[in-house]
Amino acid sequence: VHRIDHHLWLVTSGLSGDARTLANALRNSCQNHRLNFGEPPTTKQVARIAGEAQHQLTRKGGARPLGCTALVVGVDPSSFDEEPEVHLQSDQQDYLPNFYDLDLEELFSLTAILFGSLLI
Repeated sequence: VHRIDHHLWLVTSGLSGDARTLANALRNSCQNHRLNFGEPPTTKQVARIAGEAQHQLTRKGGARPLGCTALVVGVDPSSFDEEPEVHLQSDQQDYLPNFYDLDLEELFSLTAILFGSLLI
């Protein structure tokens, strides 16, 4: 589990060096966003940046794809209801419960269950 920003975490499994590389790239993106716009990026923006970073490595000659799976978890400070926002692919949404009033510990345990079910 990597803390990306004060409201964002990156949960990874796979090669730890690749996960640290992705986490550092996302931290830099968050810092640049704060400097340019004066506000933190949303969870959706950071999830998109993570996907684009992983996709770009599959398109470059001489580079290998990252050997890690990543999940961006965050609480958007701009949301009025302050619900955790989780962006998953459509085939992974079946694993999410229908409630969103989770504290941080429950959020991490839900993430562990999600990663465990994806590895089976």
